[in-house]
Formats: sequence, C-alpha cells, structure tokens
Amino acid sequence: MSRSNLRLAVIVLTVFTALVHLYLGATSVGDSQMRNLGILWLLDGIGYLVLLGGVLKITPVLKDREALAHYLLMGFAVLTIFAWVFMSGILTEDAQHPLAFPDKIVEVLLIAATFMHLRA
Repeated sequence: MSRSNLRLAVIVLTVFTALVHLYLGATSVGDSQMRNLGILWLLDGIGYLVLLGGVLKITPVLKDREALAHYLLMGFAVLTIFAWVFMSGILTEDAQHPLAFPDKIVEVLLIAATFMHLRA
C-alpha cells in the first residue's frame, strides 16, 4: 500500500474514532451518572484529533517530530482500548453500545495503519 493511501487510512480511521468518542461524550455529559465518563470521552476525541494533527504535521508541538506523533497516536489508541476493557468491561451495558465493538475494530486498524505509515 502506498504512503499516501496509508495516510488517508490514518486520517479516516482517526476521524471516525474521534467522532465516535465526541458523540458519546456529548450525549453523556448531561446525564449525572455518566458525566465523568462523558468528559473522558470528549477528551479522548479531542486527543485523537490533536495527535492526528501531529501525524499530519499541523500540531505545532509535534510537527517536527513525525515518528513521535505516530507512536503517540498508536499508544493513545492502545490506551483507549485498555481503558474501555477495564473501565466499561466487555460484558457491561456500556460495552454493548452499538458503536463500541466497531470502534474498537477501527482503533486496531488505526494502530496497524499508523505503524505501516510510519514505516513506509
């Protein structure tokens, strides 16, 4: 796969997972029982977009550190998956949201695409 196709894959996968987390956060902040989790989802969505900016050399702090931006994006996706497993639990109602499993698949694909983009 060409570097430009991998770049497009990283962009699409990152934007998808960021939008999922922003949506979950925006719909949960008003719920008093889910407020803290909603804030975490919002921060997660913003984090994905900032790190994507680093990969695309837009974020000022990361624009001259391409490899670091890639590793941070991959690590952030891994951390998000682990947080979902340990905070929500795979067998709870939170984990059964229709977007939960597709988003985890997207995050795994994002890790692979980001790694391949870095190595291309």
